[in-house]
Amino acid sequence: MRITVSHDKGKQEAMRIVDGAAEQVLGGMFSGALRMSDVQKRWNGSTLEFSLTAGLSPVRVPIKGSILVAEKEITIDCDLPAFIENLLPESARSGVQSAIRGLLK
Repeated sequence: MRITVSHDKGKQEAMRIVDGAAEQVLGGMFSGALRMSDVQKRWNGSTLEFSLTAGLSPVRVPIKGSILVAEKEITIDCDLPAFIENLLPESARSGVQSAIRGLLK
């Protein structure tokens, strides 16, 4: 899944915002049945690389991806297993875009 969002924050400020948002999301913002483990993130230049294992009860799925921060846009690439990506409604993608735009205001 790839999502690109434009911004006017400049590269350094956008990287700061992305880092804070990733810390919240990857740091266990979700509760209840959804569990995340083996969470890793690291900056490689202007790209934040991440990986984790997400699960609902006995089903556990590895997820990895990257967030490329450029001067005028942010591109999120997330490698989801095909069966999960096929289950996601288009509204999930637009919801992520809206959430990112909200962070970059």
